[in-house]
Amino acid sequence: MRPITSLLWAGTASLALVAAAHAQPAEDTIVVGLSADITTFEPANISSRDNANIARHIFGTLYTIAGDGTVTPDLAENLEVSEDGLKYVYTLREGLTCHDGEALTAEDAAYTFNRAKDPANAFTGNTPGFVFSSIGFESAAALDDRRVEITIARKNPIAFGLIAEV
Repeated sequence: MRPITSLLWAGTASLALVAAAHAQPAEDTIVVGLSADITTFEPANISSRDNANIARHIFGTLYTIAGDGTVTPDLAENLEVSEDGLKYVYTLREGLTCHDGEALTAEDAAYTFNRAKDPANAFTGNTPGFVFSSIGFESAAALDDRRVEITIARKNPIAFGLIAEV
């Protein structure tokens, strides 16, 4: 009789573990199943599609480009490109806020770009390693509260798409 009791206890414990594993998460919890572990939540260090997919649920970009090529404004509502193709001026949507409730400004957007470029930060992700080198990113500057200007070194037909990755 003893082996059966042990077996029943083991079965009950197994069921309890399975039930706990399927418990509903809190409302403020994001549950994602991936084939690889997340290595960073630092956007300027992201270099894998798995990390980028998760970051996309946490951080915004100026525009997004879907797999079918559809362009959708995200944080920006407008873009003006200079005649020489070296300056991209994005106008941020009104009413955007940061995680702390403060208004999102062009200064914040410029900071994000310039911070990723700063060699003192030693970022190694796609933004400084691929995007910025591909477009010859020079700088970002706030023109006013809502307009941020991205300056690149040379005209590049895919600059808009690459900037949309930052």
